[in-house]
Amino acid sequence: MEFTVDATGFASATGTMQVVRGQLDLDPSRPEQARLDLTLDAASIDTGLAARDEAIRGAQFLNTASFPEIRFTTSAVHPDRAGKATVLGELEMLGVRRTLAIDTELDRAPEAEGPVRFTGAARLARSDWGMTAFLPLVGDEVRISFQLTAVPSP
Repeated sequence: MEFTVDATGFASATGTMQVVRGQLDLDPSRPEQARLDLTLDAASIDTGLAARDEAIRGAQFLNTASFPEIRFTTSAVHPDRAGKATVLGELEMLGVRRTLAIDTELDRAPEAEGPVRFTGAARLARSDWGMTAFLPLVGDEVRISFQLTAVPSP
């Protein structure tokens, strides 16, 4: 998963975070019933600058010592006919759950029992999860994007 946050009004910080667990339940004939459950390792944050990463792991931001995981669980899927869908779900971060809408696009449809790949993007306000340190110098809006490949369970 990649993210971008504006800092000091003119610079952006971009980084990644690793998915440690995930499950996708998808019947291509009923995409509205799809369910996704993802868990991210909050401490895996990597912006390419070690000092910044340590600050983000700290109590003023992700507080990874107390909240090592970030989790997203689907509550609804609203597909359209062009392989796109809005996925609604609960994002739990810092012990706070909030609804998040993710715009997704199917990049590779399942072939029989083969893998499926899709991309997604969302925007969230970090202050909604209690991260208010250094506002407005560090932007409130966090832009998230990802590409996910799911393979069938054996």
